[in-house]
Amino acid sequence: MNRILFSCLVCLAISASILANDSTYYVSGNCLIPLQESDISISEEHLSFTLRDDCFVDVDVNYVFFNPSDKKKNITMGFEAEASSGAYDTIFQPNSGHPYIKDFAVVFNGLALPYTNGIVVNSNHNDSLTVFKPITEFDRYIPFERFDEFDVPFVDESALYDIKNNEMVYYSYAYYFNCVFEPGYNIVKHSYRYRTSHGSSFSFMIPYWLKPAQRWEGGKIDTFTMTVRAENTAKHFGILSEAFSDNDFYILDGDGKTRKTSLYDEHCTEVSLRNGTVACIIKDLEPKYDMEIFSGDYLYRQDDKEYPLGEFFDRKYGLGALERAQNTAEEKRIIRNLPYANRGYVFKDESLRQYFSKIWWYIPDPLWAPSDSDFTDIEHRYIKNASRP
Repeated sequence: MNRILFSCLVCLAISASILANDSTYYVSGNCLIPLQESDISISEEHLSFTLRDDCFVDVDVNYVFFNPSDKKKNITMGFEAEASSGAYDTIFQPNSGHPYIKDFAVVFNGLALPYTNGIVVNSNHNDSLTVFKPITEFDRYIPFERFDEFDVPFVDESALYDIKNNEMVYYSYAYYFNCVFEPGYNIVKHSYRYRTSHGSSFSFMIPYWLKPAQRWEGGKIDTFTMTVRAENTAKHFGILSEAFSDNDFYILDGDGKTRKTSLYDEHCTEVSLRNGTVACIIKDLEPKYDMEIFSGDYLYRQDDKEYPLGEFFDRKYGLGALERAQNTAEEKRIIRNLPYANRGYVFKDESLRQYFSKIWWYIPDPLWAPSDSDFTDIEHRYIKNASRP
């Protein structure tokens, strides 16, 4: 594959330093990167994440590009999904797409586009990469599950062993599609579902690479909109990036609240959201920073402070990384009521009402009538276990 073929690229990347040692990384968020695009600019980007309770996130990205020329421009683009790490059940499948991505689709100017799959050298592990070489010599490049056959001295399932050069080559799954940019504005939409990463200090994490947008003409996005939606559930999470340090997130619909905080000395917005959407709009974004969305328990694992029981709670992950080994009778009472608090129940019991009013994520809903009809298996298990003597 030559430089022209891969002049534009959709790329997924992750900052490995932020993950715990025993974390599992499946795949991360994406953004469009051209390697040498000097004409077409990004007029708008609307990046949307939908969080549910099935360990997957739905991602929808809507780009509006501007082609200033009076001529059409043919560009082969690609979606690059970094190989998973820590997921030892993964089988290398070079022609079938990423094992943890589902329902990938791309629409260009209203028409669904076909795509093909392949394997490429991972751009996130090579900042100087200018040509994305397809990996086709699979008798030379050995996947993780065959390392034992060749006595490979490295253990990294997100890399291939290059027999010829005796080195590890980090790889990505690529999805290729061809776009013919008309003069003026062009709309590229792509969507997919992927498995969220997790680790010992966080229940879920969604990394997203913003910086490559600098490679488009002008090095910026005229109007950048980001939304995160909790679909038929409640989610407590943080959005970490200096890109948002001068811009506020606001509740677009549903029930929610936000507050600014910091993590690792970086700007962070903490969000509590129930059946709603949080949004941020930035004009003339020069993407100098990447970002992560992560579960709220990660915010409370960075120091030795003793936080109140239930400072984080999730319908899928329970107390997450803040779970305690032993609980008193009063703590069990609180645990039994966490699913109700998560839905906004206004407690009649004075002590419970006072307790949950001090929990930041709690958003009272006077209209919600107590019912366990939509409780998850995790929540029923919590209630059952906390009901034991």
